[in-house]
Amino acid sequence: MRPPRCAVCGKLSKTNIDGFKLVRFKLTQKQKAFNQEMKEKNKTGHPKGTDWFCADHYLRAKELRNRSNIEAIKIIKSEI
Repeated sequence: MRPPRCAVCGKLSKTNIDGFKLVRFKLTQKQKAFNQEMKEKNKTGHPKGTDWFCADHYLRAKELRNRSNIEAIKIIKSEI
């Protein structure tokens, strides 16, 4: 799993209690295949389609979780 770094602004979490949360988005076919391959090989890592967000961007990311993470991040960046 990657350390908590906001997928929108790049802010890095310094503690585990500063508002960073994971959001799981709708997976693309490529992301589904990757995650399945990792699972079949018993490998660990940061799951595709899941990203960290700081407190400033978490709520908007959560609203967009029915899209892919790539689309959602583009939308949020265009709004700020």
